[in-house]
Amino acid sequence: MRVRPIVIGLATLLVGSFILMGTIDVQAAEVNQVTPVTDTVKAIVPEYAADRLDHPDVIYTPDGIYKKQQLTVSEFTQDQISLDATKTTTETLVIVDYDATYMKVEESN
Repeated sequence: MRVRPIVIGLATLLVGSFILMGTIDVQAAEVNQVTPVTDTVKAIVPEYAADRLDHPDVIYTPDGIYKKQQLTVSEFTQDQISLDATKTTTETLVIVDYDATYMKVEESN
């Protein structure tokens, strides 16, 4: 009858080790959650590139194509100037939007 206490002891040891290993695996899974790099790092964009993202070089409208240029608005009449790229007409020659001035370079067909 000596075999019975040994078998019970081994069975208890086996069940206890399974319980302990399950607890360790759960704790390890909770601790080792890695956040993606994109969530922790901010993109460093040079200032000249950020300006180009905010200010397009060309504006396409139903009335024509407007290209960014350095010019004074005082050369044009109020009918030829639009302060919003979405509100252009066929008479519009200049768009002042995105903190820049755009001149009409091509008519739309």
